[in-house]
Amino acid sequence: MGGRFSATITARELLRVTTDGDEWPDEPFLAVIAGAVPEIGFGFTPFARCDEQPGFFHAVGLTGSTLQVAAHLPQIWLGRPWKRTLAVDAVTRDLAIDGPLRFTMDGDLYQADRSVRVRTGPPVRLIVP
Repeated sequence: MGGRFSATITARELLRVTTDGDEWPDEPFLAVIAGAVPEIGFGFTPFARCDEQPGFFHAVGLTGSTLQVAAHLPQIWLGRPWKRTLAVDAVTRDLAIDGPLRFTMDGDLYQADRSVRVRTGPPVRLIVP
């Protein structure tokens, strides 16, 4: 605790974030997370708003400290709304984050030199015989 690695992974960074063209406040973010399904496993529901509109996903920018986020985990688990003192969130079709930045997708780590953009696409139709 308190070492260089800990400081690196808990540092908040100034990022330019937009959702559907609306710019988020100029605040340092601990992380920006997004999901198209409410739960991420074991009942943990950080993206409770993603079902508000078909074809949209829930994006959350964490502005609180790691301690504040940890203290709010029981409420996040239950899918309760994010507190404005802890995060900025939006139900969106288009999320853009200006880089450079590191990000993960499905557990794999990537580096973006300029920006990352996440958009919804056409729905997938599954046909079960």
